[in-house]
Amino acid sequence: MGLDLYGVLPEFSAALDEVRSHVDVDLGERIDETQFAQVGLFAVQVAVYRQLEAWGLRPRWLGGHSIGELTAAYLAGVWDLEGACRIVAARGRLMASAPAGGLMASVVASEEEIRPYLVEGRVGLAAVNGPTSVVVSGDADAVMALIEGRKAKLLKVSHAFHSHHLDGILDEFRAVVASVPAREPVIGLNTTGDV
Repeated sequence: MGLDLYGVLPEFSAALDEVRSHVDVDLGERIDETQFAQVGLFAVQVAVYRQLEAWGLRPRWLGGHSIGELTAAYLAGVWDLEGACRIVAARGRLMASAPAGGLMASVVASEEEIRPYLVEGRVGLAAVNGPTSVVVSGDADAVMALIEGRKAKLLKVSHAFHSHHLDGILDEFRAVVASVPAREPVIGLNTTGDV
């Protein structure tokens, strides 16, 4: 991702290099592993933003989902790059340290349709991607039972992200985030989807 842009678009390349200078990750290797993928996604998102900014685009609002929320917060001015990279690297490391297992599935259904089938502590709503596109995550058997008879696709992931499977890492992650100085955003920041 972004390989064809690197070395061609100067602002993209410079931004990617700047992120890389703050992380101890080779973005060209082992990128399919969670702890490295998180940093890679953040780096590419920042680089794309910086390139669009160089072309004159100025957002009034920024938002994102999952690692995109952290990218949006950094780009909105909440953290400096060093602090944002510390948070992102910790997130990837902690996510990778959570017990593996569980499943995630993309389901053709609305949030309202799927909500009655969610089981607290077993399978939950990981994302609402659109009016008829949701992602569920949790215990493998519970996810399989929920998607039975529905148009769905299992996601190729190592963990059941955005589910109770990651509860054990939350305290340590909160401590890392709290250790990084934060400021009020200078660009509108929205991670709820309601503007």
